[in-house]
Order: sequence, then structure tokens, then C-alpha cells
Amino acid sequence: MSGYSETNVRIAPCALEALSRITARRGTSRDETVRQLLTDHLASQEQKPPEDRLTHISTVLRYPRPPRWRGDPRTDVPLRVRAPASVLERARAVSLRLPGQHPRAYRDYQGRMLTDAVTTAIACAEPFDDDFLTGLTPLLRHGAALGLWRLAAAATSTRPEKAWLQAATALRADLHRTDASLDFEDQHILRVAEALEQEESWHALTRFESDLPCPPLPDRPSSRGAGAGPVRAGQAVAPAVPRPPTNRRPGGTTLAQAAQEHQL
Repeated sequence: MSGYSETNVRIAPCALEALSRITARRGTSRDETVRQLLTDHLASQEQKPPEDRLTHISTVLRYPRPPRWRGDPRTDVPLRVRAPASVLERARAVSLRLPGQHPRAYRDYQGRMLTDAVTTAIACAEPFDDDFLTGLTPLLRHGAALGLWRLAAAATSTRPEKAWLQAATALRADLHRTDASLDFEDQHILRVAEALEQEESWHALTRFESDLPCPPLPDRPSSRGAGAGPVRAGQAVAPAVPRPPTNRRPGGTTLAQAAQEHQL
């Protein structure tokens, strides 16, 4: 129809079944039902602070998972969305974007803001679940979802990565207390830590393209007091995790995969 933009999202089969129930209950077409749901969703979300807006747990966990290998069957289903372009843009604007995700990023790290808006709008009108989603809180505040992401990202950090961050924390604390100058190794520690603290660091290709060495062992006197010895931030650190097979994209781990593989 004129005046509408058309696009497609991919959602869980149980979400599509819930949409069918809403459509039957309202006696409207699927396209009109989706437009109504998005309109209601925007009216609710745009009135809330960003951290209090709602997202669906399937967005946070990237569920259904995309095919792991090219040619593998998909477990999600397509849904056509026809709505005014302004409505689609507003829907994307109030949706969840996890740190490091971008609209045109690679697979797991693609920000699926419109999918999140549609899925959340459906869930608010008609709750749904399946074997995977059963027992999980379906709707989360953005603030809570980002907290869950931070926990998973921290739990799946490698030991050398944690060692670099710990070394930087100790170094920053010493600098704050002593106002000492930075030597080359100090600057290097801080540069590595700053890179790890960036949004994209959790899925950066360089995490798994080569082993991340342990941080250098600075001989800066510790501020803990005389006789405490030098700060050994990287001491007794285990080697980096092995690189994944070369025929899969490095760093390709979603929150759901991380929880399963690391038994969170």
C-alpha cells in the first residue's frame, strides 16, 4: 500500500503463533495487527527513560540462534512488516542495542532493533514461550538486560584479559596516590586495558586471532606500604584460551552460546 515501507524481520516460531492469536482476536489482517502493535509499543516506550524501556529476552540471548554453518537450517521464521517509515525508525530508536552491536555488523553482532521492537510488542499483547524460553523472564528493562550482558561478557573474558585489566586497575590506583610518571610499560598496560574496555572488545577479531600474552610485570613500588614488594599484576596467569578452528569466524559467541559453553 502507498505510504508504507516494507521490510522483513525474523522471529521465533512461538512469537509468530502469538501474533496469529492476536490477529484472530482483533479480526484484522496480519499487516494491520503488526502496525497496531508497533503503534501501541511506541506509545508506551517513548514515555519511559531509556533504561526503563522493555526488551524481550530472546533479543538479549540472540534467540533463535542463527545457523552456525552456511547451509544449516534456520529455526526462526520471516515476518513481513509494512508500516510508515517514520514508525519503523521510531521503533528502532526505542529498542535494545547491546554494546558493540551495529545494524550492519556480522551475524551474531548485528543489532536487530526492529526485530526487538516487533517481538517485544507481540509479547506485551500476548505472552509466548517454547522449550528454550520456558522459565525465563520474558520482558526485561534495558538496564537489566545490559547488566545481564555485562555479567556474561565478564564471565567469558579470558584470564590474560582479566590480568591486563587488573594490572591497569592497580597501576591507576598507584598513579592516583603517588602521581608518579609513566614509563613505556606503564603506558602499554593502560593502552591495552583501554582497548579491552571498549564496546567492541568482547567480539573483536584480535581476541582469538592470536594468543593475548600476559601483561608485563612492572617494578613500581606498591602503595600498600614498605616491604610489600613490587606489583606483580600478571604473575601466575594461565595461557590464553586456544584459538577456534580457522573455518569459523573468530569471536563468534552469543550470550546464549557463552552461557552454554562456559556453563554459566
